[in-house]
Amino acid sequence: MQGLVTHVLLPCQLLATRFLGRHEDVHLGQRERQEAQILQQLLTLVCHFKKVMHRVWAYFQARLAFTMAAFNGWLSGTASCLT
Repeated sequence: MQGLVTHVLLPCQLLATRFLGRHEDVHLGQRERQEAQILQQLLTLVCHFKKVMHRVWAYFQARLAFTMAAFNGWLSGTASCLT
């Protein structure tokens, strides 16, 4: 049975490979353009992500500085009340 399946499927696979190969040759330029476009979109996404992360980091630093200043002000205010 396996020999029969191989005997029937192998020519079909070769035929499909030949057809797809010719089909790919015709659309090779289009596929290259699509790949270039996808790479450009990924690069744009990565650059945008980096810019957003820099903004998030700056926001986090500002919030941390504000919290530390407020805590230090509160701590120094309570320390003066204790003495």
